[in-house]
Formats: sequence, C-alpha cells, structure tokens
Amino acid sequence: MKSRFSVAWTAVGITGAVLLLVALFGRSTGPPVSRSAPPKPAAEITSWGWSRYEYGSRSITGMVHNNCATAIPSIQVIFDLFDADGARVGQTSDVIFNLAPQGDWRFKAPIFEEAARSARPEELCGQWY
Repeated sequence: MKSRFSVAWTAVGITGAVLLLVALFGRSTGPPVSRSAPPKPAAEITSWGWSRYEYGSRSITGMVHNNCATAIPSIQVIFDLFDADGARVGQTSDVIFNLAPQGDWRFKAPIFEEAARSARPEELCGQWY
C-alpha cells in the first residue's frame, strides 16, 4: 500500500508532466497571419516611357489605371527630370478630370528641359474618396 506521501508526489509528477507537455506542444502561435496582398492604391501608373514627335518635341507618355469602383474627380501625374549626370533639372506633369471607374488614362507630359535625359515618377495625386 502506498503512503500519502507517495500518492502526493505521484500527483505532483503527473501534473508536472502534463504542464511540460502543454508548454512544449500546446503553445498558441497567435492569430493566423494573413497572406493576402496589400490593398491596391486608388490609382496607379501602370506603364510609362519617353516619346519623341516629328518636330523633335519630347514627352513622357504612359497609362494610369483607376482601381476604384467610383470616378476620380481629378488626378495628376508628376515626373522629376534629370540630366546626364543625374542632377534634377525640372518636372513635367499632366492632369485629367473625371477618370471613370476602373478606367484607364493615357497621359502625355511634355518635356521642355533640353538637358533632361532621364525621369522618375514623383507623385500621383488626386481627389479620390
């Protein structure tokens, strides 16, 4: 027959083993991590490049897409312009009013700076809700 002391230590041992198993295998890793893509912006530049016209004038042309289910009242695309050494020599922009829901806009931003050799999209701004 087991003594009370032996039964108490057996209970402590079983409790300890259960707590150890819970600590090792029963840990919660927290809420599930969402793997979904970040939300799309209201509008985005989907393509752009340089264009030259028959009389030598240059512009940056491209496409902006409205990702919204509603029209965007106004939207402006702005590009920084750089010379051959990488120094900023100016900006160019174009604007549209009332870009349709899920619509595409083919923009044309004229370049007047003769020294401009490269460009970078600086900002796409507008009034969206």
